[in-house]
Amino acid sequence: MEDMIHKRWFHHVFQPIYALENWHVFGYEVLLRRECTPSPELLFRVALQKNRLYDLDSCSIYHALASTNFRNIRLFVNVFPYTLVHHSFPDFLEKLKSVCFSIQNIVFEINGAEKGLDIGLLRNAVQLLKDKGYGISLDHFGNGKTLMKLVSEIVPDFVKLDRSYTVGLSTSDQKQNEVRMVLDLCERKNMKLILKGIEEATDLAIAKALGVHMGQGNLLGKPMPLGGIF
Repeated sequence: MEDMIHKRWFHHVFQPIYALENWHVFGYEVLLRRECTPSPELLFRVALQKNRLYDLDSCSIYHALASTNFRNIRLFVNVFPYTLVHHSFPDFLEKLKSVCFSIQNIVFEINGAEKGLDIGLLRNAVQLLKDKGYGISLDHFGNGKTLMKLVSEIVPDFVKLDRSYTVGLSTSDQKQNEVRMVLDLCERKNMKLILKGIEEATDLAIAKALGVHMGQGNLLGKPMPLGGIF
């Protein structure tokens, strides 16, 4: 873990997020990858067990942004709540100034709620990001009342519904009604809804018909190296 962090034995890929209204690319989610690790989730789980989650997360964020410093594109960069409330995070934001070409094009994507999370601390950390001009997205939304409360507390700019809502959306009245409810919440709080995991054209068509603002998934575009974007 120590060598992986300091020697940067990882890389990033970029998956497009499309505005469904006009089919234009709105931005890209930055995803960490390591060849010999089956999934990034496993990598971060090991980092958490070794008490190195903040180090890996902040290192990933820094180098993801440094690699795209010269690109005028909107990036959704994943961050764990634990990282946001870490005592070193404000200093880390100052360090990011050296690699952030355009802060208004950076969206910090919070990976849901962690067990035992102090929402008050998280709200303060999110407000710091907002004050500095960063966008906020909440990922894995829809997994319980805790996340509903989190949306109300931090009021992100973007809300992502996970793929459990997407798969079979075209044939499920219940899922369509739930998407409508979240859309209503987004409209009332001036947030944009992003639907993840779109794999089927029929589900994409229903998402657009329901009024979902943006979509992401392999049907629209697979994760690719930075060079593949251009």
